[in-house]
Amino acid sequence: MRQGYGLTETCAASCVSEWCDNTTSTVGPPINSAIIRLADWKDGNYEWADKDKPDIGVPRGEVLIGGPMVCEKYFEGLPGKEDP
Repeated sequence: MRQGYGLTETCAASCVSEWCDNTTSTVGPPINSAIIRLADWKDGNYEWADKDKPDIGVPRGEVLIGGPMVCEKYFEGLPGKEDP
């Protein structure tokens, strides 16, 4: 069994585990066409710098996914949304 990570509004899978990786708590590396970034999310009080806070210890933020496999024009037609 393989595990992966994707967002229904962008693509089916942007990260997929290696065939020989049976560990838990990981979704694997990004696929070749995925561009993934973790950005600070001020409204949610999640920041990359959270990794340095002893009570948190990991970077946190909003997952941004780009690349040719991402659905085009996702925001088109949604009320109140504009293309980024």
